[in-house]
Amino acid sequence: MPKITKEEKNNLQSTLHVDIAREDYQPEFEKKLKEYRNKVALKGFRKGKIPLSVLKKMFGKSVLVEVVNDMLSKQLNEFLKQADNNFLGQPIPTADQAEIDFDPHNLKDFRFSFDIGQAPEFEVQGLSKEKTFTYYMPELTDEMVRQELQRLREARANMQRVEGDYQDDDILLFQLKKGGNEQEATSTHKFSIHFKDVAPLYREQLSTLKPGDTLEVDNAYDFAPGWSEQEVDRRILNWQPDKEDKTPADKPSPRILLVFDGAERRVPAKLNQEFFDQVFGPDKVHNEDEALEVLREDLRAFYEGRSDTALYRAIHDYLMELHNEQTLPLPDDFLKRWLKESSEKNTEEQIEKGYADFARNLRWSLIKSKLAKKYNVEVKSEDIINHLRLRVQQMLQSYGLNDPRFINQMVQRLLQDEKEVERTADELLEIKLLEPLKKEFTLEEKVVPLDTFEALIKPPQAESPEEVAAKTAAQAAAQLEEE
Repeated sequence: MPKITKEEKNNLQSTLHVDIAREDYQPEFEKKLKEYRNKVALKGFRKGKIPLSVLKKMFGKSVLVEVVNDMLSKQLNEFLKQADNNFLGQPIPTADQAEIDFDPHNLKDFRFSFDIGQAPEFEVQGLSKEKTFTYYMPELTDEMVRQELQRLREARANMQRVEGDYQDDDILLFQLKKGGNEQEATSTHKFSIHFKDVAPLYREQLSTLKPGDTLEVDNAYDFAPGWSEQEVDRRILNWQPDKEDKTPADKPSPRILLVFDGAERRVPAKLNQEFFDQVFGPDKVHNEDEALEVLREDLRAFYEGRSDTALYRAIHDYLMELHNEQTLPLPDDFLKRWLKESSEKNTEEQIEKGYADFARNLRWSLIKSKLAKKYNVEVKSEDIINHLRLRVQQMLQSYGLNDPRFINQMVQRLLQDEKEVERTADELLEIKLLEPLKKEFTLEEKVVPLDTFEALIKPPQAESPEEVAAKTAAQAAAQLEEE
């Protein structure tokens, strides 16, 4: 059985020595050779009757390398997975590792030596009630709650036919007529336009039109003055110059004849039991007052979530100030070497330029892991599934949709995306860590107007290329810490 010994160089780096004795690998080596004998066909020998000496000469070295490396990889992986190991990165052959002589005719014991980084032993500092954070919340006014109810009604609005006394958002339906006089003209194209987009000159005429009546327009571009020339060409005149069979010479005359097909208005859903059941669930809400109360609580939960995000950022910044290069050192030389050897694309210049961000994010990953153990926090697969399901439900609810089968399909699709699963797991870990972290500090809730709230919890500005590189480093650091 291969043996692994750990030689600590210092508290940040160790050397792993893997000793594989001849008796550990010889049975597997000979077994593999016999398998080759049954598979390989050589001229002058019957299949399965090739002497082992010939096989050793032709394939022995490659088979020996394969067997030993498989055994080495398996033993290293099992050792690194042990719960009491706090390694960083993957093993790298030591600089003084002697070249291995894989001689199938002279089997011997092997020793492989690898450098590997170690996370430092530390306790998270700064967890104290003496530290105070301001927990901002917006003032939830009656108007805000009613606006949310109105938004939900409009999301489930119905289209109704209307005549006369049109409103700005009413949709007017027309047919473009072409050819001769009004009696000879034929319909060629249908289009729609909001009443507010029609020129004032024609609005008064429209109020008297009935479905089927015609309207003469001297200049289509004046009919919808807010539309660009290209919009009028495409939406009203049904003409696009980029089509092969159309050239500027084919552009139709802007003098047109329209047939009015009527108008439609988007009418918000009525506040009835059907609406309440669709939005809040069967038999949960029965009248407007109950709906407003539920929405008030929902809004508070929504803004608490945003406040929690801002608080988490503040705690992150505070703890990172306390855990820096001096208080939480890392095996920098090893990590730089590991980054260099893990990808041919990583040049020494790139590594030096991005290492500070990489190390900072690795420290945060170590802090999170420490806190997770301290609070006994764990993200399970069912947590990820439930969180994704809730996210999909909330997204679809804003569009008035609640199809369980469709929700399941979307959740399953998201679960196939490894990066999405990783993001969700990290998001859940932060959510779960925040609750016990809140108890470690003093929180002072402060209610402010909504616009002030938005300004106070505003996330960092859009990321620069350097910040994008830093985020990539953070993801690499998180992966490294997991490994």
